[in-house]
Amino acid sequence: MQGNLSRNVAEMNRNLKPGLKRTFSDDEFQWLPAPVRKYIEFSGFRDRGHVQSTRLKQKGMFRTGINTGWMPFKAEEYFNLATPSYIWNARMKGPMGFTFNNLEQFLDGEGRVNIRLINLFTIADSVGNEINQGELIRFLGELMWTPSAFVEKYIHWKPIDDRSAQATIDYRDIKASGTFHFDSQGKIINFTAKRYRSAGKYFFFDDWSTPVYKYSNFNGIRLPSDLEYVWNLNTGELIYTRAELLSAEYDVHGIY
Repeated sequence: MQGNLSRNVAEMNRNLKPGLKRTFSDDEFQWLPAPVRKYIEFSGFRDRGHVQSTRLKQKGMFRTGINTGWMPFKAEEYFNLATPSYIWNARMKGPMGFTFNNLEQFLDGEGRVNIRLINLFTIADSVGNEINQGELIRFLGELMWTPSAFVEKYIHWKPIDDRSAQATIDYRDIKASGTFHFDSQGKIINFTAKRYRSAGKYFFFDDWSTPVYKYSNFNGIRLPSDLEYVWNLNTGELIYTRAELLSAEYDVHGIY
């Protein structure tokens, strides 16, 4: 599996230039909504400037439904910020000790969700327009871990008030839009959006959010370190992932 991951990340990052450094210009920083500028400054990215790629390590718990058990996972995640793309690769411990590999990605304008029982067979391999939108929404929300990406030209901002701003990516005929919510210090405390949710062979366009509960320092950068992934349904909240960020590195274009 690591061999496949290494090849996929290398292919995703094929357009990146080793050693390229760019600081923020005053113009590109000043046109951002005020709470977004405040978050970049709070995080410590104001002086760091642009980055081309991000890689993360995470651990947490995942479940498929409100009445199903939690499965512990460890994950690696890789982002290319020059073009909207990412790969999330998680290994989960399921019932009876079975191990599952859960892959989510958005590459070359296409999303994919692939779940395998390790070394045995594929349980799910989902693609299509709804998956494309859902994975681009996830990419957008998780840019909170790379604050410099908020100045990228593929993101269009709409100010709402001093505690929120709407971001939209329109990429290869796929549109993803969501709202970042901030506290008085400038920290992101939630991201909310409409996202396609699969239920068997059907899709529903539901409310989705990622509330943040804690920040930690990663080599001088302050980032969300404890958060949840939530479907906000008419029947109530479905918290399906609880994640903890373990490490964050920038402009290291290969895998861990």
